Amino acid sequence: MAVLALSLALLAARPAAAQAPAAHDPATDFALSAPLSQRATPDGDFRLIFTLPLLATSNAAGAAAERTGASGSPDLHGNPDLLLRWTHQYDFARLSASADIEFDRYAVNTDQSSNSLNGGFKAALTDGRSDLFVPYLSYWAVADYEPGFTVRDDTMHNFAVGFTSGIGVGADGALIPFRASSGAGDWSVAFDMSFGRRFAEPRDFENVFATFSTDMVYNFTSDLHFGLLSKVRFRDYDNYYGQVRRDTFVAVQARIELTPEWLTRRLPGAELDLAVEFQRNMSTLDIARYTRWEAGPSLTLTRRF
Repeated sequence: MAVLALSLALLAARPAAAQAPAAHDPATDFALSAPLSQRATPDGDFRLIFTLPLLATSNAAGAAAERTGASGSPDLHGNPDLLLRWTHQYDFARLSASADIEFDRYAVNTDQSSNSLNGGFKAALTDGRSDLFVPYLSYWAVADYEPGFTVRDDTMHNFAVGFTSGIGVGADGALIPFRASSGAGDWSVAFDMSFGRRFAEPRDFENVFATFSTDMVYNFTSDLHFGLLSKVRFRDYDNYYGQVRRDTFVAVQARIELTPEWLTRRLPGAELDLAVEFQRNMSTLDIARYTRWEAGPSLTLTRRF
């Protein structure tokens, strides 16, 4: 719980330009884009999730990219992440809280390397029996640091209102609950839309935003899944260092999710992913425009309690 207290005390939020859709993106519902093994309601309210991606990128763009722009050169980077999440279903609402520590290390463009602390809350209005329409209110925060937590680069707060919707289609073509769509031959589609406001230090990062995400998963077998994630995010900055700035970020990710018995028998809750992702940030400012491809494997370890 020390990580949770520290993250919430910082009251910060991640820069936008370099952020890819993540499995625990706090702007979206916890079910959306989560590894398939995490979608079902866990035995306990807490989950500790460790993710270890190793990615090749065509254009190194870390947290510093919102201030300095992307590097424009290819690179390799590791992005280990430790997330603590609490979720509890009440009679008419699902409450969630999370705390996260993230490291991003580039092999060549070390100026793009960073550390981040995250924390957030979400209140979803649902009785837990249907995923067709779930409105929510959320707040999340991130602080970005230089490697080693030596210098804090930014602190920001995000407040959002939105909704999620998810459906499943069984192997026989019949509609089934989203959370039950884990059998061989099942499909699932999830959608998330949110609107919000960011407050920041420095104030040049303050903006209003809208985010739209969809995630489709097809289960070839019980331990082999294909996912296709898309995300569009619009941001209109109040006053970016005296300039008008409006960004549109688009990302599409195709991935294979593997939960083989030889792995889960030794490491319950483990998952291997292989992903290819395309990202493009369009902006009224030349420095904020970039395009990149990323590809590589990641390992996810989950402990529920």
